[in-house]
Amino acid sequence: VKPKPPPINLKFYGYSNAVRQGVKRAFFLDGDDILVAGEGELIKRRYKVVRIGTNSALVEDVEHKNEQTLPLEQAPAGS
Repeated sequence: VKPKPPPINLKFYGYSNAVRQGVKRAFFLDGDDILVAGEGELIKRRYKVVRIGTNSALVEDVEHKNEQTLPLEQAPAGS
């Protein structure tokens, strides 16, 4: 039995759809760190942003070949 891959501990809390560049970028939280990445880009050299949707983001853990849908969360208070 294959062990279950670890969960992706990023929180998806928003995105920007810059029309000029035609690139949708998502905002993720990793603890207190804010990370910004576009579709097809890697976060922390491990998590690939597969697709950015309105209510969720599909992220792949390339190390474990595991995709996970991260639901859109409310931005933390004070941001």
